[in-house]
Amino acid sequence: MFGSDTTFQRALAFEQSLTLLAAPERKESSTACAFGVSKFTLRRNEPQEIESYYGQADSWEQARKFRDKIEKDPSYAGRKRAEMPDSSGS
Repeated sequence: MFGSDTTFQRALAFEQSLTLLAAPERKESSTACAFGVSKFTLRRNEPQEIESYYGQADSWEQARKFRDKIEKDPSYAGRKRAEMPDSSGS
């Protein structure tokens, strides 16, 4: 349904008036690339956020370089989240 839109903001299949029933049935989910990076020690009752990244990479090397880049940039997730359109409906 979302096709290449890994933000899950636009249902490209609907925008392109594609018939979903004509597509082959999937019996399992498949995520092309997903990983999380976090380092922390929790104390009792202490909250912690974990960031997850989903997307596509042409190679493992490209995915590794991206992972290395965001591991060094603690503000990456917050910056990217701020760039996203507000999907909360408010």
